[in-house]
Amino acid sequence: MSARETAGRPHSARAYYGDSYTSQFEAEVVDVTQVDGRPAAILARTYFFPTSGGQPHDVGTLGEAAVAEVVERDVDGAILHVLDRPLASGRYPAAIDWARRFDHMQQHTAQHLLSQAFVEHLGAATVGFHLGAETSTIDLAASAVAPDQAAAVEDRVNDLVEANAPVVCFEVAPEAAVSVGLRKPSDRTGPIRVVDIAGGFDRSACGGTHVARTGELGLVKIRRWERRGPETRVEFVAGRRARLDYRWKNEAVVRLANALSIKDVELADTVLRLVEEGRERQRELHALRNRLLDHEADALWRAAELQPLAGGLTARLVVASFDGRTFEELRYLAGKVAERGAAVALLGLRTSDRGQIAFARSADVALDVGRLLRAALAPAGGRGGGRPESAQGGVPDPAAVEPALAAARSIAAGGDSG
Repeated sequence: MSARETAGRPHSARAYYGDSYTSQFEAEVVDVTQVDGRPAAILARTYFFPTSGGQPHDVGTLGEAAVAEVVERDVDGAILHVLDRPLASGRYPAAIDWARRFDHMQQHTAQHLLSQAFVEHLGAATVGFHLGAETSTIDLAASAVAPDQAAAVEDRVNDLVEANAPVVCFEVAPEAAVSVGLRKPSDRTGPIRVVDIAGGFDRSACGGTHVARTGELGLVKIRRWERRGPETRVEFVAGRRARLDYRWKNEAVVRLANALSIKDVELADTVLRLVEEGRERQRELHALRNRLLDHEADALWRAAELQPLAGGLTARLVVASFDGRTFEELRYLAGKVAERGAAVALLGLRTSDRGQIAFARSADVALDVGRLLRAALAPAGGRGGGRPESAQGGVPDPAAVEPALAAARSIAAGGDSG
């Protein structure tokens, strides 16, 4: 029986609406059911929060059973406490995982503050919110956020945190919602629960759990943001999450600064300089490697004699295999041999677990090396492809490289090239 299939059963009074801080209470199980084959209980009155509005559900215990999930039944709004074992109706001690609950309260209240601050500084409304296990995100109706704008929003929010402003929840009738001044209109038909922060700084229709005063957030930190089409996704942390985030980052900064024998404030500039120097060394090494490969290609080309090939062609047939190289180097070498004219390069590479092949031919040699490669690799179970002028492939056994090259040499020199 799913959460959508049990209309007409008892509802749960949502005690968490009026009290987000109770984490232990005596629960009365008034009905039992199932959610996707798992046992579930309905309580007469519950402090467990169900997944809703971007905020995850609470977990905890109900008697000897673990509360693994809490969901709202669509058909009648009953709160279903999904358990790891069935319970009979009756009274049980209940306990909510307080660390998880309080963390969610901090993140959700921080989201309200950030969303209103982004409206205040950018005129950007929040169109999405997700409270994650490690970080949370809000999606803004803005295609860009400048660093100074994000800093201004963060400062505004943390000024309110330092002010320890009150967070008050109350209900209004739907017809009175407009006069309250909600940040975002509500489409609810029944009584609307309003969360008011700092005496009207933010007023939003919300059914989530929140801290009682902004000072309980400790710190709100915007970690990063990125453009996602016409919107911008902002990632943030608050409370204990922000403290832990700062801790590992500070430890990383100190370790790196000590390793580089610099001040921590110099780290960013120093690392960026070292990265650019590393890139420049890589470019230099790449250029030197190519120069060496150019010389090697020239030596291979000169060592090969012109010989007749299938179809009345004449070319230098360069056949060689290597160990300890990269496939990129193999392809480059084959191409450079072919560039020297009147040549066909049949090169192979043996690695620890497979063989790789690269063929290339000069523009003045009308041999289809793509077809040649497929014909040479097929007996060894190899695969590959390419164009008439260049082709690449592989064989599953490194020992098959030499036979594949020998087959390609034979076909190119006078056999059927397919």
